[in-house]
Amino acid sequence: MKKHYSLAAILVILSLAACQKDNDTIVPNELSIPCVKDKIELDTVFLDTKSLEFIQYTGEEQLFFKNKDGEEAVFKPLYGQKSHSFFPISFNRICENGDTNSYIFHRDQYAVGFECQKLNLRFFDNIYVIPSKETEHFVDNFNFLFHSKSTDSWIDTFILLEVITSFKGNEQILNQEFNNINKYELKNEIKLLDTTFTDVYRVIKPNDNILTELYFNKKKGLVGFRDLNLNLWVLDRIE
Repeated sequence: MKKHYSLAAILVILSLAACQKDNDTIVPNELSIPCVKDKIELDTVFLDTKSLEFIQYTGEEQLFFKNKDGEEAVFKPLYGQKSHSFFPISFNRICENGDTNSYIFHRDQYAVGFECQKLNLRFFDNIYVIPSKETEHFVDNFNFLFHSKSTDSWIDTFILLEVITSFKGNEQILNQEFNNINKYELKNEIKLLDTTFTDVYRVIKPNDNILTELYFNKKKGLVGFRDLNLNLWVLDRIE
């Protein structure tokens, strides 16, 4: 079944006032946890410094791309400056007698969005903390959603780059749980049209996905993509 994204949910991410997919999820836990009647408040969980390298946009710049014919397309800020918030997230965990404990924590998160009216395309650049579904640990999650502008409340034409940017020192424990969060290639060097980029995350999808290619690096953000007509666009400059 093809995944869909709710446009309302994406807008809420950017306004930092919405529940995420991990809210109110009952998750298994191999640890023996005593059952507690009241909701348990955990400490705020902060993003690691290295994770912030994935969201370099300020929300004030314009991104200029060109295709093989030299045509230019511009992505402009969608909702203004990059947002930063500590948002409350709830989740449940099975405890000793088979009941569930309820938890709440405030997660550190950043979000910013851009739009290109010429190509009818947008993207949302988000990074935030999420809880493990199998242990007591947390990870930093980068989510780059590139999509066509929706005519209703659902985003059904999109391509997604998702990266666990930090396991917070628990990679051996958490790697199996998160190793399939998204499929991407990390290329040491790649040439797009006449421009060479380094350390590029590449996502490739089949043609029936409509949006089929996405290229991103930490230094410049979005560096290339194929549009709805499969034309390749490459970053020319940021102003």
